[in-house]
Amino acid sequence: MKKKMLFVARKERNVFQECSTVRRATRIATNGSPRGMLRFMRATLAAEMRTSAANVFAAIFSVSALAAGQSSTNFVMQRDAINAGIADMSSTNFHMSSSVGDAVAGGAIGSVSFQLRSGFRATVNVPPAVLNLLTVFSRKFHNGLPFDLPVAHGETLTGNITVEPRAIGSGHMIVFRFDNAISNEGTATALNAALNSAATVTLSRSGNDVIATLTNVADNTRLNITLSGVNSTTTADAPLGFLVGDVGNTQRVTGADIAAVKANMNKPVNNIATARFDLNTDGSITQADVSAAKARAGKVLP
Repeated sequence: MKKKMLFVARKERNVFQECSTVRRATRIATNGSPRGMLRFMRATLAAEMRTSAANVFAAIFSVSALAAGQSSTNFVMQRDAINAGIADMSSTNFHMSSSVGDAVAGGAIGSVSFQLRSGFRATVNVPPAVLNLLTVFSRKFHNGLPFDLPVAHGETLTGNITVEPRAIGSGHMIVFRFDNAISNEGTATALNAALNSAATVTLSRSGNDVIATLTNVADNTRLNITLSGVNSTTTADAPLGFLVGDVGNTQRVTGADIAAVKANMNKPVNNIATARFDLNTDGSITQADVSAAKARAGKVLP
């Protein structure tokens, strides 16, 4: 019993001493005046607020990256916030506009401010590529078989242009071949040297080709065929002369052209080398083709 009473007495003495210490500290801090007491209370309250704020921020920034999300040192994005790029993406503390990227990253994507881990997906708005024109040719069907006459598409209309010596038939088919698939053939014009429309143009597409079919084309004519807006990005053109019988591509019909047609009579039409002499495109080189060349002897492309 005595020991218990001594323990209680000591504890009361310690509490008394602590209270005395607090009272002395308070008197010193407040200088023993009401104004000093008010300053002391304000300082104590501010310290408590700073401590609370520090604890809150520590709790926020000590949160580790979510296992199911995309994260870096500076942000955490929930996985279910990521979409295919059709709308803005965001999390509580991070926002990314929908115009960012359309590729699944093979590695981390980073900048000075943030890093996205591998596997992040968004949409990139890439402008359509401009096509490159590879070749142009004039296609005719000889008794159902197509034969293509190469067209020099780098010439000016008044220069040393390619001449199509075969008759128009149902129309002149001019094929523009590009380095990529055609999804939109665009529009076309066929203008003469005076920049007047001199043919009706109908467009179609097949694979990498844009096919311009020209009708109402007068013989002995120069035309510049221009494509615009191919795949919404590309313009291309090719000059071409039309003169039946000019098998020598001299922009005129002479005795040499007539003799060349005669020399190829009855030869098989199985490539463009002989098809160019089959002026009426019936699949054989006959006297009818010789007569067609003779009928235009002396004509010169204007």
